Amino acid sequence: MRIQREGGGDWLRIWAGAALLTLAVFLVLPLTQMASSRVQRLRLLTAVQTVALESEPPSETPPPPPPPEPDPTEPPPPVLAEAAPSLSLNLTLEAVPGAGGPWAGNSLGMWEPVQAVSATEAFRVEDLERPPEVLSAVPPVYPAALRRAGVEGRVVLLVVVDEQGRVEEARVERSTRPEFEAPALEAIRKWRFRPGMKDGQPVRTFLRQPIRFSVSP
Repeated sequence: MRIQREGGGDWLRIWAGAALLTLAVFLVLPLTQMASSRVQRLRLLTAVQTVALESEPPSETPPPPPPPEPDPTEPPPPVLAEAAPSLSLNLTLEAVPGAGGPWAGNSLGMWEPVQAVSATEAFRVEDLERPPEVLSAVPPVYPAALRRAGVEGRVVLLVVVDEQGRVEEARVERSTRPEFEAPALEAIRKWRFRPGMKDGQPVRTFLRQPIRFSVSP
């Protein structure tokens, strides 16, 4: 009777161990699956990151944009400078003829000086040891209408040069066109002379100065 009891106890232990083993398998299997799934996810994530890193092109600094092209602008129209007329400078200078005063010889008789200048107050060129010399000659302004039309001309001026070489008085003796007279007078008043010399001293001198207007160079 006792032997049978011992054999039944062995089977009971075997069945209990099998049940525990089965339970352990069922408990461990989900954990194994979870671990395996986690490893697969990690591998997949690593593979995705690797592919992403490999597929991403190397970053390069983009070239700077080309400079903007300047807007085409029309050049400003050229400024047409007034052509300076040719001047006929009589560097020897002509004396005003006649003994009745510095303005004698004005054959047109168109004017009288502001102040009468007697022959004793101003000398003629031929009476000087050294005649006046032109130091600075300002060209007259050519009348635009006459220059465009190609009209040339000449003005003869009667001039008194003082002891400092400045033009003290100037008058028109004759001209080919009246339009040339005002520019000639305005220009001659800006001229500077080396004064005439007599007895070693600078003196006032009256003379005749022609000015020519020419469109040709």
